[in-house]
Amino acid sequence: MATTLIPEAQLKTLHPRHPQAEERFLSERTQWAWILLFWAVIYFASLFTPAVLDDADGTHANAARWMAEHADFVTLHVDGIRYLEKAPLPYWCVAVAYRLFGYNTFATHLPLALATLLTGALAYRWGRGAFGARAGFYSAILMMTAVGEFLFTRMMIPEVMISLMLSAALYCFARAMSRSGTNTGPYWYGIYALMALAVLTKGLIGVVFFVGPAFLYLTITGEWRRWREFRMASGTLLFLAIAAPWHILAGIRNHGFFWFYFVNEHVLRFLGKRVPKDYNKLPWALYWSLHLVWLFPWSMFLPLAIQRAWHAFRNSQRKGFRRLDFKSRTILLCLMQALTVLVFFAVSTNQEYYTFPAYFPILLITACALAEGEWMSEHKGRFARRTFRAAHVILVVLGTAIAGTLFAGLWSSRHLPYVSDIGTVLTQRGVGDYTLSMSHFFDLTGESFAALRLPALMAALAFLIGPITALILRRRGKALGATLAI
Repeated sequence: MATTLIPEAQLKTLHPRHPQAEERFLSERTQWAWILLFWAVIYFASLFTPAVLDDADGTHANAARWMAEHADFVTLHVDGIRYLEKAPLPYWCVAVAYRLFGYNTFATHLPLALATLLTGALAYRWGRGAFGARAGFYSAILMMTAVGEFLFTRMMIPEVMISLMLSAALYCFARAMSRSGTNTGPYWYGIYALMALAVLTKGLIGVVFFVGPAFLYLTITGEWRRWREFRMASGTLLFLAIAAPWHILAGIRNHGFFWFYFVNEHVLRFLGKRVPKDYNKLPWALYWSLHLVWLFPWSMFLPLAIQRAWHAFRNSQRKGFRRLDFKSRTILLCLMQALTVLVFFAVSTNQEYYTFPAYFPILLITACALAEGEWMSEHKGRFARRTFRAAHVILVVLGTAIAGTLFAGLWSSRHLPYVSDIGTVLTQRGVGDYTLSMSHFFDLTGESFAALRLPALMAALAFLIGPITALILRRRGKALGATLAI
């Protein structure tokens, strides 16, 4: 088939999903080079420092160390005391890393860093298949540069691992629903296997956070009529073959395990009646508004994402949710997953990082909106142009304010002594009273700030220069450069 040649001047006006427009974007090899560079600079380079300090970090690393030393892969222990609260898969991964690399900070956080890289790779594949090359590239970059994605992989908690497995299961679901016939089997079995791994990562929410979005999607679209394709009998057997053995062995070896793990740690935790009560719940307004921080800086483009998702939903509704393409299914499933996670933890007890599985679908839609918004802002999209303008102005204002605050902190701590081991400063704090993850923000006293002068200076310069550079590039029409500068 002959390819129609398009004049150079017209190539810029093509929609980003147009094949010849995608040819003018970065080559796939170059995109992967950028993705790996971002991961290496942000995640791999930070595997070696700081040391394991956080209470969750220390407790979970201790449990993984016991497992590695005693080869007991069924019952978790912390300082020799049974620790029956958690699912085992994250500890298995860290225990293996300890055996390979020794007992150190690098080995503790390596599985989480690798899970982050895999999450970026999944986002790239899904975004590229659903929205085009530019959106796929942006999807991977957004996943690895959102504040929450980094912040909540600095401690040994399983959020990025559960997010990876749930998102991969939903990707398989979107692919399976976009096809029909016998060639969907691998996707369906992949779903059941990933759900089982999710259960072994963080308990029963590994089922809830897949079944919930899938049920909402099937109810809205009416595609539940295809239930015969779902491989429910053989898929359930596969699920049980992966998830059941550890639960059974843990119940046999530990009297009372089933009540403590399933009732106390799942049901009573959800109801706010778990024993002991060493947790808290974010106030309603703070719970929702903090997502602007966890998704920063890409939360500045949420208006574009909301508009894009709404248009996709309305278009699908007008078509009667029949003959949906992969792109429409992706947006609907992302909406359902984000809604399920956010509403669930708005009702339940929560920590700031519990909603981590909602970041992936929100950022995937945002990447799509960002890619299409860049094209629309150059042609016919008044709303897109205004959103980009407002987002960049807000980023400059926030960046300048944050830089000013950091410079003020550096100045005020200039006469305080430098402490090489920040742990000696934190021993003076009543961290045992903290019931929310971000309570450690209050550890940032003058004395501890004095130990963080170099990273504070680097952060101040980044917040001062980065947003201004991005704004200049956006005004000059260099969309890709502006987004990467952010």
